[in-house]
Amino acid sequence: MSVLLIDYRSKNDPFIPTENVLIGNANFFPEKTEDIKKTICGVKQLEYFSAIIIIAEDQTKANFLSSHMKKVWPEKTFTALSAASVLSMFPDITEQIETRNNFMKTFSCILPNLFLSSMEHSQNAELLNALNIKSIINIVPRLVPNKFEDVDQFSYLTIFADDTPDTELSAYFEICNKFIDKYIDRFGVLVHCAAGVSRSATVVIAYVMYKMKMSFQNAFSLVQNHHSICYPNFGFLCQLQEYERQLSL
Repeated sequence: MSVLLIDYRSKNDPFIPTENVLIGNANFFPEKTEDIKKTICGVKQLEYFSAIIIIAEDQTKANFLSSHMKKVWPEKTFTALSAASVLSMFPDITEQIETRNNFMKTFSCILPNLFLSSMEHSQNAELLNALNIKSIINIVPRLVPNKFEDVDQFSYLTIFADDTPDTELSAYFEICNKFIDKYIDRFGVLVHCAAGVSRSATVVIAYVMYKMKMSFQNAFSLVQNHHSICYPNFGFLCQLQEYERQLSL
């Protein structure tokens, strides 16, 4: 998969590695489709990329640019991100999101019977029982005991994966989708990682795309609207974008 970022922000903050990044003209806002090429330096490079991520100061401008570029290059996949969203793509150089430590922000219902959370909630028997959650997907970088694995009423799917851009989390989308589908009509299904921010959010977004036949952008917005700390790392964003192509959405 070949992914290109085009950064239309007035300043590169936080710093994005310049490899495979084009800089758009942040001071020029195209009024019509034929003007779109004027906003990009080195536009000919686009022919080498199948997926394009557009970053702008705000989501409205990003959506505008993305939609108009899609008219010029209909064969390519475009994703629009705001300046606020891009902050989450490089967590090593940005401050930790304060709400990650807010207990009430780390547990959310995304779809009926589908929940997304941090590890903390997966070990809360009272909460799980109250919501009839009996099926749990645990996405961890190393062996972390599933607290209720010896309890007959619970079913677990454990995936060992790091929260790094080069982790191929997409390899587990299909098995996670099947696991969720198997139980969601009868029980609550909880998907969690360590903080409920990146790995588990990615798996839930992939499921929403598959189940609801939503584009990546719409599924991302749906999950983030319900779970404000949903911030997949940059590599996972690219994998979700490629998954959209595979699903032909």
